[in-house]
Amino acid sequence: MVPKKVLIVTLVVLAVVLILPKGVLIKIDPADINPNDLGTSDFFPCPPDLQVKAEYYQYQLDHFVNFTLAHEESGRANITLEGVSGKHICIPEGIFVYSYYLGDPAVGINAALFDYNLSLKWWRHFQIVDNRIYVTLGYYSVGTFSGETKAFLYLISGDDVKRKEVANIEGHPLGVRLPLDINEKYVAVAYYLHDEIGNERNGVCVFTSGGLIKIACKEFEEWERPVNVKLEGDIVYVQTTKGVKAYKIISLW
Repeated sequence: MVPKKVLIVTLVVLAVVLILPKGVLIKIDPADINPNDLGTSDFFPCPPDLQVKAEYYQYQLDHFVNFTLAHEESGRANITLEGVSGKHICIPEGIFVYSYYLGDPAVGINAALFDYNLSLKWWRHFQIVDNRIYVTLGYYSVGTFSGETKAFLYLISGDDVKRKEVANIEGHPLGVRLPLDINEKYVAVAYYLHDEIGNERNGVCVFTSGGLIKIACKEFEEWERPVNVKLEGDIVYVQTTKGVKAYKIISLW
């Protein structure tokens, strides 16, 4: 039988591991840096009456996938993205459709996000790292008594989707910027969130690249907005409107 003292110590250690931050970001001198160089699955089921069709076609030497989205209450929507194969997933923010070139992950993917009323929210290009797709999204979330703007980091690997919150702020979003960079160990996401009542948050968070474990975050001074972020080994550089900041990542993960 396990002694009571050993059991108590074990529980305390587990509690500390779960509660304390998974690492720290230590500020270092970025003087030598050129700014120009600069879980569990969160599967979200699609509505049962949503239909998404991806059809490939070629025009001259270019390859495209045409997506047709149909919903009984919201009608139809279409978008054409460059690539040879297309897929879609559903996330809390809407319907994420993307196209890519088979066997050539270096090309990346072209993606678009529709809300559940089939209104197009945005489309852009993303990189693929080790057959994983990293996406940052900011959106307004309505709660029971009030709403807030939330910023999320998504990891898409095949049919598996992971999601972690980066930061949040009260009110409707007037400005959102979420640049990110990835290497073999980490994902760095800089965030700028500004709402209609004058609140603003700026900073950077670092996650593990495989499980999206949040290692640590650093909040910036007021009005110090991030422009770009770059990972070099275990150092993250953030170019802001007031200069370049650099942090060394210290973590056991």
